[in-house]
Amino acid sequence: MKFHILGDLKVEGAGGPLSLTSHRQRAAVVMLVLAANREVAVERLAQAIWDESPPPTARDQIQICVSMLRKRFGQEGVAASIVTGPVGYALEVDPAEVDLLVFEDLVAAARRALDAGHPEQAERDFHAAVGMWPATGNPPGGSQVLDAVAVRMAEQRLTAIEEWAAVRLDVGEPDGLVPVLLDLVALHPLRERLRGLLMRALHRTGRRAEALDTYRAGREVLVDELGIEPGEELRQLQQHIIADEPKPRRPVHRVRLSASRSGPARDPVAGRPVRLSGEDKALLVLGLLSGDLTVAEAARKYHQPEPDIELWQRQFLDGGRAGLTGTAPPGPPRDPDLSARVAELTTALGEAHIELRTWKRRALTENNPLKVAT
Repeated sequence: MKFHILGDLKVEGAGGPLSLTSHRQRAAVVMLVLAANREVAVERLAQAIWDESPPPTARDQIQICVSMLRKRFGQEGVAASIVTGPVGYALEVDPAEVDLLVFEDLVAAARRALDAGHPEQAERDFHAAVGMWPATGNPPGGSQVLDAVAVRMAEQRLTAIEEWAAVRLDVGEPDGLVPVLLDLVALHPLRERLRGLLMRALHRTGRRAEALDTYRAGREVLVDELGIEPGEELRQLQQHIIADEPKPRRPVHRVRLSASRSGPARDPVAGRPVRLSGEDKALLVLGLLSGDLTVAEAARKYHQPEPDIELWQRQFLDGGRAGLTGTAPPGPPRDPDLSARVAELTTALGEAHIELRTWKRRALTENNPLKVAT
């Protein structure tokens, strides 16, 4: 693979990796790789480089940056080209040369195998996908757009790990999961699904007392930091472990929006889009905030009306995940504890470093949904 974006950014040439020390070049490469074979608007590149305060010469500077990247790609034998489009630039590259796209394809293949009733194959594909991420690395950053990209990619990785662990437990192979899940729960103590998987793995390996201690520790964190009790699924799992019963196997929960490049699943009979859950809507909105999609692109890709997507942006900014359940009416939020709900969502999606609270205040002050450059 020539383009590595999982962890550290790295571009491989014929003689080895290119040195990309300029923030401007790194930001441009990240945005072009994320949208491989799709055009990225100059305005979006400018936001990724300079946030909301690009200089008057931003367009000229981006043109010079792209010209230098083209020259370096040619000199170093990079198997890709940057082409100019009507509103920006696109990286033309074989998808097999981009590690993020290979990761997404493996995750999609694992989900298809699971849907087809082949959990062993799904476990192998999930394991291969998770194994593509380095143990350490510096994700893209340096601007609000790039910070949001890093959050979204971290969420993709965590979701894939959760799905892999769930499948591995369901096929009766808990060995090796406990150390991995212990580390992740320590890093993401508010992520209930991870904690539930750790509890299951401990229980399945004969460590019932530790599984119950894991629940108690998680409850303390949730109560102390968010003022909420664990969710129903985690509470039910605790009761199964207290009764020393195996947790009933159920289909693995899968979030399709973060890893699918072909849009949501469709009703095989009626041909209609499947209704999006509140969590899926939140991930779609984060895709908009990260700059990976515009409202128009999201509407085409996921077969959802543009007004609905714009409403979801407002509901998310008003009330976090609680505002995207499909039951909250448009307009001012009514939940008196919205700040805790927003904190819960942003923490659950990877300790987000995107300034959601600032954007929320701006949107509410201006009485407009967040504007995404096209």
